[in-house]
Amino acid sequence: MVEVSGAVNARNIVSCWVDMRGVADKSVHQLEKLINSKLEASVSKQIQTHSAAVALRRHQTLSGELAEGQRKLASLAVAGANSESVLILILVKQVDLQGLLTSNPLPLSQYVLLLSLLQQLACDIGNDTSNKLGHLGA
Repeated sequence: MVEVSGAVNARNIVSCWVDMRGVADKSVHQLEKLINSKLEASVSKQIQTHSAAVALRRHQTLSGELAEGQRKLASLAVAGANSESVLILILVKQVDLQGLLTSNPLPLSQYVLLLSLLQQLACDIGNDTSNKLGHLGA
């Protein structure tokens, strides 16, 4: 009977070991699924964060380039306005305004001529003010 009891105990041990092995395999499988799920979520989050960072850098770069372009355009406009103002002053000094306004027929409509002259003389009025005001008063 001792042998039967020993054989039963060996079978019980083997059966328990097989059962434990099955439970261990299931646990390892569930643990692998959990780790893979967490890893996928982490990688996905990192990709989203990286994509957002790249998009933000692109937006900042484009915003900077746009602002730089606007500054350049403003500089060109100011430079153009300043040079145009200088040219207008040179022309105004050379033109006989009374003779132009009394010529018959006028080269342009009097209203167009006066409005253009007023607009150009009023531009940068702080530069050579007395000369501009003299022409505006004529």
